[in-house]
Amino acid sequence: MCPELFDGARSPDVDTVIRRTQRARREQRRRHDEDGSSLEDQERGSFRAPDRADCSERSWFQSVDDADTVRIDHRLFRQGGRLVDFAIVVLAIDLDGQWAERARADCCHGHVHLHHTNGSITSLAPLHAVEDVARHFDQASDRISQYAVTLRDMKGRADQDA
Repeated sequence: MCPELFDGARSPDVDTVIRRTQRARREQRRRHDEDGSSLEDQERGSFRAPDRADCSERSWFQSVDDADTVRIDHRLFRQGGRLVDFAIVVLAIDLDGQWAERARADCCHGHVHLHHTNGSITSLAPLHAVEDVARHFDQASDRISQYAVTLRDMKGRADQDA
């Protein structure tokens, strides 16, 4: 047992771990910035979705765990009965009880892509025609679902360890 933890003082080891984690995150951001990977560098198609105000929207939440601490927010936009735009967002409750975005898949900028929490973007497929939106929706939905399940499982392990 560490007596420092019980008299209100922090262990020096805790500060060292925090600094290492901050250093690692800073290094990861620096590498990403040097990489230059942005939407400009990734393959894009010529299709651009119409303004969302001109579309009908269908949205719903899907709970990923029984405690409802991880959700997937689906937002589909249709025009003339055809899927023309979508956004699928993984949300999780933070320690302060607020919902926070953990990942997002959408199809703006001419391609279906994932936004990661570290700021990086992974292109899944270019959009050359409106039909491509519906064709690649399932791929984006599958990737987001995998991310949400992984997040749920990691939260479950952390709860068991506590």
